[in-house]
Amino acid sequence: MTTKKVALVISRMCLLIIVLATATVHATVHLAGTVTGRAQQDSIHIQLDALPPNSTNIYAAAIVEGAFTIELPCASPMLASIQYKGQKVSLFLEPNEQLTCSFQADDLSATFEWIGEHAASKRLISDFYNRFEKQVADSILLMAQKAKGIDEYEYLYFSSRKIKREYCAKHPDNLALTNAARQFLTAQIDASYKLALMNFVFDRNATPVAKGIIPLPSIMTEAWDRMVFDDSSALIAPDFRLFIRKYIYYKALQENGNLFFSDASLSMTRQNSFAQRVLMGSVYTWWLSDLLHEQCAEARPETVKLMLKILADLDPAKRYWGYANEKCGLIAKQKEQVIKKEKKPSEPEPVAESNDGMLLLDLKGKAVHLTDFKGKVVYVDCWASWCGPCRGQFPYSKKLHEKFSAADLKKIVFLYISIDESEDAWRKAVNQNELQGIQLRSPGGWNSTLCKTIGIQSIPRYLILDKNGKIVESDAPRPSDDSVYDELIKLMRDN
Repeated sequence: MTTKKVALVISRMCLLIIVLATATVHATVHLAGTVTGRAQQDSIHIQLDALPPNSTNIYAAAIVEGAFTIELPCASPMLASIQYKGQKVSLFLEPNEQLTCSFQADDLSATFEWIGEHAASKRLISDFYNRFEKQVADSILLMAQKAKGIDEYEYLYFSSRKIKREYCAKHPDNLALTNAARQFLTAQIDASYKLALMNFVFDRNATPVAKGIIPLPSIMTEAWDRMVFDDSSALIAPDFRLFIRKYIYYKALQENGNLFFSDASLSMTRQNSFAQRVLMGSVYTWWLSDLLHEQCAEARPETVKLMLKILADLDPAKRYWGYANEKCGLIAKQKEQVIKKEKKPSEPEPVAESNDGMLLLDLKGKAVHLTDFKGKVVYVDCWASWCGPCRGQFPYSKKLHEKFSAADLKKIVFLYISIDESEDAWRKAVNQNELQGIQLRSPGGWNSTLCKTIGIQSIPRYLILDKNGKIVESDAPRPSDDSVYDELIKLMRDN
C-alpha cells in the first residue's frame, strides 16, 4: 500500500471515530405513546436516572387528543420512570431507541404496554420493579426490622436475592433481554443484597450516643474486600451506587478503629485514600464527584479544592467535575472569604519552619529540614498510621534496609514522614512497626505542607533525593520492588 493510500485510510478512520463519538454524545430516545381514559388534554413526566444527575433530568410531554411524543437525551443505558397523576412505571432506556407504549389513565401500572423494539426488556424490568419495589420490599423491610441479629437479617436478604434471580430467569421475556438490560438487572440484584448488609451496619448504629460501628462478620465481606470495582456498566444500577457509597465509608471507618470521624475533611480524605485502592475508571470518577457533592459543605476549603483538582484531572470532559464544582467550588470560595474576614489583622500568616517549604517535626517536636541530610542519599517513605497499604510495605522496608552493608548505611538515610493529624496515633504506629530510620511528621493530612509541596494525592508515596538534596525520583519504586535497591546503590556510589 502506498503512503498516499495509508494516509487516506487513516484519515477515514479518524473521521469515523469522530462521527461515532458525536453520535454517542447526541444519542437520544424517541418515545411515543397513547393514553385512553380521562387524559385527552394532560401531560406525563419522564424522570431519568442519568449520571451525573442534574436539574434537567425530568422531562414533560403534553398529551394531546390522547397521544404524546418526546425526545429524550440518552448517551448510555439508564433507568428511568414514566410518571402520571401519582402513578409510576419503571423503564430502561438504551441509546437511539424508537419506543412506543400505551396505557389507561386510571391505572398506569396495570395497563401499561410496550410495543415494538426491545419491548421484552422493557416489560421484564417494569415487571421486576412492580413486584420487588412495590409488592415485596415493604414486607421484607418489616421482617428485617424484627430480625434479632445479623445472621437472621443476612439470610433474609440472601434469600431475597435468590428469589429475584429466579424470577428473572423464569420470566417469559428473559431470553429476549438486551445485553445492557441483563447487565443492569444482574448489577441491581447483586448490589441490593450488599446494600442491605451495609444498611444493617449503619441503621443499628444510628443513635446520638454511638461513637462508631460494629463491623460485619468478616466472612460476609471477605469476597468484596478482595475486589476491585471497575465495572462502569454497573453504575446504571441505583443500588450499586448506594452500596459503593456506603461500603467506602464503612471501610474507612474500619481503618479508623471503627470510630466515626471527628470532622468532614478527615472523613473525606480517609474515604478517598481507600477508594483510590479499590475503585477504578469511571466508577472512581463518579464516586469522587458524589462524595464532593454530598459532603463538601462541611469540609475545609483546602480539602475540597484538592479533591476537585483530582477530579478535574480524571474527567477531561468535565461532566462529573462540573456537577461537583457547581456546588462545591462556590461553597469553598465562600468559606475562604469568611475565614479571611475573621482573621485578625495582626495575626501572622503561618510559615513553614523548614527551609524547603515543608513543616517536618521529629519525635521531640523539633523542626527538621531536608537540607540537613545533604551529602547522603535519602529514601523517603510518605505514610500515615491509618493507611493499610503503607503498613503493608513496612516488612519490605526492613528487608531493604538489611540489604545494605554497614559502610553503605553511612551514606544513606531512610526517612519516614507521616501525614497523621494525630500525634498520638503517629507515635503509636512508629512504636508498633519498629521502623528503622528517621521518623518525622508533617501535620495536617492531605493539607500538610509535605502533600502541598510535593503534590501528593495518595499514599504510600516514595521519593529519592541525591547527595545534593535534589529530588531525583518524585514517585520512586516501593520497597517491595527489587529495582529500588539498585537505584539507591547507584546514587550512593556516584561522585
